[in-house]
Amino acid sequence: MLIMKAIGLTAGTPFKPAPRITWRACVAILLACYFAGFVVLAILSRRGLVADGAGYFTAILQTRAVFSPEVSRWMANLLTQWPVLAALRLGVTDLAALGYLHSFGLYYLAAVTLGWSWILLPAERKSLMVLPLLGVILGWMGSCYDELSQGQVLALWFWPAFFALAFGNLKTIRGAANIILLVIPTILMHEAMCFLGPILAFLALSRAFGERDRAARCIWIFLGLWLIAGSALALYFTLVPLNAGDRQGFITGIVRFHFIYWAPRSVNPPVVVAVATIFTVLFCCRHEHWARRLLPAWLPGFVLLLLAAALAPILDARDFAPDLQSDARSWVVGVPLMLVLALIAYNSGWLAISSTVRPMLSVVVALAAASQITWQVGATFRWREFLDEFRQELAMHQGFVPYETAFGSGTTAQAPAYRILSTRWTFTGLSIALAPGGQVATIVGNPDPVGWQAFDPTNPAELPHIAGVDYSRYVKALGPASP
Repeated sequence: MLIMKAIGLTAGTPFKPAPRITWRACVAILLACYFAGFVVLAILSRRGLVADGAGYFTAILQTRAVFSPEVSRWMANLLTQWPVLAALRLGVTDLAALGYLHSFGLYYLAAVTLGWSWILLPAERKSLMVLPLLGVILGWMGSCYDELSQGQVLALWFWPAFFALAFGNLKTIRGAANIILLVIPTILMHEAMCFLGPILAFLALSRAFGERDRAARCIWIFLGLWLIAGSALALYFTLVPLNAGDRQGFITGIVRFHFIYWAPRSVNPPVVVAVATIFTVLFCCRHEHWARRLLPAWLPGFVLLLLAAALAPILDARDFAPDLQSDARSWVVGVPLMLVLALIAYNSGWLAISSTVRPMLSVVVALAAASQITWQVGATFRWREFLDEFRQELAMHQGFVPYETAFGSGTTAQAPAYRILSTRWTFTGLSIALAPGGQVATIVGNPDPVGWQAFDPTNPAELPHIAGVDYSRYVKALGPASP
């Protein structure tokens, strides 16, 4: 119970909401609309095809089942792939429509996380919405250019599950449904469950020990054991990965801070904004007097940093390096842990958040949110430019086009185009995904040196068999010399 009290989930009203202020409500509504607009733009721009997204998309269309190269992430893939799978079951074969559904599956969870968290929080605890909000602003927005990261699914799923376990009521149909729907999918979601799972398991078992009804207590114990099992499986797949290179790359990315900076690929501005925001919030909370006194000094500098970060994709296309967001998959799963520690620190008295400092914190977080969304919007328009260039390339040629001879000099997509696509091995999949009407006439090859790829585009026998896709023009252009 002492730990539960430290987390702030026992009786009482920590995080008392401040009196409503009109300007704060207006800013919140504007930011919510801005965020919703970005999500819609990302879906309509088919940003789900970024990086491995193109490869996953063609694989789902080919297998017509959940595509999960790593069994440890099967549930996360189900939660993102079900829109496409449902459409395939209904007989949809249009690549454009399926592409929109693919992107919807990868982006809808951000909005669901916030909405579901609000519904789950009791009236006296609505101020805890700051936790999933910060999770999206500081974590998810720092990596969602490459949205095909199962760690993002877990990071988003964590907060609704956290609130359901903390405040849910098993004795009502609605409460029981929310708890079960949020807990069951946590198994085989991502290896990071070995860090986040024990927190959820602790909440479930704490509810069991405080429950007088025998049936409810048994259910809480079952849920706690289920979460422990999920954590144990995640730990196993962390220690014994299917791809040791992926684990090493993950560890290296954390130790060398590749999620922020990786020479010569510039920086990841959204994570820079997140780190700057965290330190600014801590400074304001711990040293409110000095924060107010030095406000004319630090606030303009903070705003300039946010502005430079927000406009980076627009102002400096040469240094636009969205591939660093792929490396931020280590950052996104760490943010929930940091927020849980902050919650414990607040309820333990170490991190004081007075009512007088909250307006200043609201300004800092609102500015950070606006900066993060603007960067993502700018990155989306860069992606759209790249897709236009790619479509032109597909229209100008027939047959196989090596990456090194593709894209005219001086265009947006000129080397290294894989920085915008954020991978080196899915140009072939993107060529199929963007084929007009499913009529594939051109496939752009992957950059040299070509390592692993889903299929050999020069071998007609290896082309993915996808309903609604016709390779006849492409095979004819390859000619009889093709293997």
